[in-house]
Amino acid sequence: MPSNTKHLSNARASARSHPKWARVADGLTDLAPLLCGRDDVRVVVAPGAAKGAPGMFNIATAVIELDADVCFEGIDPATINLADLRDHIRYMEGLGAFCHECAHAEHSRWIPGSSWPGPVVVAAFILEDLRIEAAQIRRRPLDLAWLRAASLKLDVPDLRRTRPRAFGLWRAAAAAALCLGRVDAGILDPADPNIGRVRKAFVRALGKDLFAALETIWQQALTVADTDGPMMGALGAAWCRLLCASNTVIAAASDERQQALAAATDMAAAVLVDAAAASPTGSGGESFERPISDLFAYTRPPAISHPATGQARAAATRLAQALAEAAQPPREPTVVNTVTPPGKLNMRGALAGAAQRAAGAPVTAKPWRRAVRRRQPNPAVKVGIALDVSGSMDVFFAPAATAAWMLAFAAKQTGGMAAAATFGQRVRTLIAPGKVPAAIPVPELEWGTDHLDIVIDALDGALGLAKPDQHARLLFLITDGWLAHSQIPPVAEQCDKLRQAGCEVIQIGPAQSIALEACRFVEVADPIASLHMIIQTAATALRDAARRGH
Repeated sequence: MPSNTKHLSNARASARSHPKWARVADGLTDLAPLLCGRDDVRVVVAPGAAKGAPGMFNIATAVIELDADVCFEGIDPATINLADLRDHIRYMEGLGAFCHECAHAEHSRWIPGSSWPGPVVVAAFILEDLRIEAAQIRRRPLDLAWLRAASLKLDVPDLRRTRPRAFGLWRAAAAAALCLGRVDAGILDPADPNIGRVRKAFVRALGKDLFAALETIWQQALTVADTDGPMMGALGAAWCRLLCASNTVIAAASDERQQALAAATDMAAAVLVDAAAASPTGSGGESFERPISDLFAYTRPPAISHPATGQARAAATRLAQALAEAAQPPREPTVVNTVTPPGKLNMRGALAGAAQRAAGAPVTAKPWRRAVRRRQPNPAVKVGIALDVSGSMDVFFAPAATAAWMLAFAAKQTGGMAAAATFGQRVRTLIAPGKVPAAIPVPELEWGTDHLDIVIDALDGALGLAKPDQHARLLFLITDGWLAHSQIPPVAEQCDKLRQAGCEVIQIGPAQSIALEACRFVEVADPIASLHMIIQTAATALRDAARRGH
């Protein structure tokens, strides 16, 4: 029987990461709550971990183990930068294995019965692999690309491993489930022409009736609830009965059938390889060339917050009014004709009106002409906020968090949208796009000043800051400007491009800050006390952007 059943364990032993992989394991532990909805999951990465499988979830200890040699084959752990989501494409198979184990952590809420025969357990776990992946992409559609990439690491080694002749039938049945069942689960693309060829090969090798019965079982497994162990056991038992029936075993024993089964299995394995190697795409066909736009789906806002004071709320409301006023496009004059003054008298219209009155006809002439400038409804404002959480911001940390919240609150008050993220050693969500919390989120202080370019990309991707539309657009960089040296050129280039696209960039920082290139700088000690300075700078920036746009 195939061994693709090692993804779950209930051993009490505590696994540890290899020192070289500890940083990667910590980063994945930070991501785990987003992928599995649990805060108790810990990730271990080490060569040879997971007891022979690429990955494994331990139900008893809530630990995900990943075999570094398999999941991150040929990759130096020192080069892995989980903070930069653009780096993820280098090791999609490993992240896919991690995502698969996260799916087990969230959705495998049953354990095999103590009386279940070994083959039933094996079959149930084969079906479980399909069930939890289908549940994962229903809950998190953006994980589809990762799970598709994981097909290579999760399945192919087991399917192609040399096995005794008696297991040819079992291996082929497992291959059919893990390949064609993933089509039904929504992981593999049903439009792939190779899928149709694989299906035909399995129908020939297994027989039409047996294939149809197995297909019915794996399709039923996709509908089973997370906690319904008895049903998974029943489906596993049904799977075993089909493959252990004497007529089935005898029919599959011939050399011709064994060759057909092996050929179908190899074809399925090849399809899984191709699916994993294909150009990765996100849900809806979005290219993974810019996966950083998913930053706000991969990191969570801080768990700690403090209530906004009445003074902060009042200041944010004033800021919203000022932004809405400054975002008003220039009022173009419209010439209108009227019956009465004021305006400039049009003699031809006046004479026409006099003639109409003399003739006793209704007066329709409008001899007065004037220019009218009509005010447009307040436009919405899009505001991106990047908050520096490095050690040099320590004294300014609390005011900076307040400033970020005020800016996001003000944007929402205009009917617009805001998003905020922090940068330091890592990048994290501070305020999710369009979801301004009632309380001020308090991020953690970190000891590095990196990844501002990543945050700017993320904010642009989430808000469309570089896309001209009817919205006024602003990017605020709340930082003292003491960036990592490697950050200065790319950040300057990004800010310049945004300004050229009509999105103004404003840096808010304390005294002794370094003003960044291509930004308007405003020195702020207290964002509430210095609100007029922020308003004045933002208003000037918006008006300049409006003039450039016209």
